[in-house]
Amino acid sequence: MILVKLIELICEELGIDGVDETTALGSLVEDEFELGELIQTVEDAFAVEIGDTEDITVGELADMIASQS
Repeated sequence: MILVKLIELICEELGIDGVDETTALGSLVEDEFELGELIQTVEDAFAVEIGDTEDITVGELADMIASQS
């Protein structure tokens, strides 16, 4: 459930399609600033705190969120 909501949020925020659990977060954005904005949006939406995420996948991010819920 978290994974589905996370993918929907990422796609909506970035205006893209084709994101799945194996997609690396760093590949979705142009630079660190965009990545920071995306992470802030995810943190706000799920009421969690997320650390360094550039080298993780969407699935790993979903697991991080689940572990804090």
